Amino acid sequence: HLAKLIQRYLNWLGFYTEIFNVGNYRRDKVGAFQPAQFFDQENEDFVAVRLELAKACLDDMINWLNSKSSANVAIYDATN
Repeated sequence: HLAKLIQRYLNWLGFYTEIFNVGNYRRDKVGAFQPAQFFDQENEDFVAVRLELAKACLDDMINWLNSKSSANVAIYDATN
């Protein structure tokens, strides 16, 4: 996983790094196994759910950056 490799490298350099993975938010909020329609760009309902999850992840990342005096790098890990 590329994000994890980048995190390890940055940590090795001395940067405090955190990964925010949208897929983890999806698995936590709506379950790990979704039908193919969940990922269909034509399905407006599921597009809205995916966008909401992506925004929640981004908001958490921004809050983390703003709340930690030692936060150096946040990695927003999302597919497409």
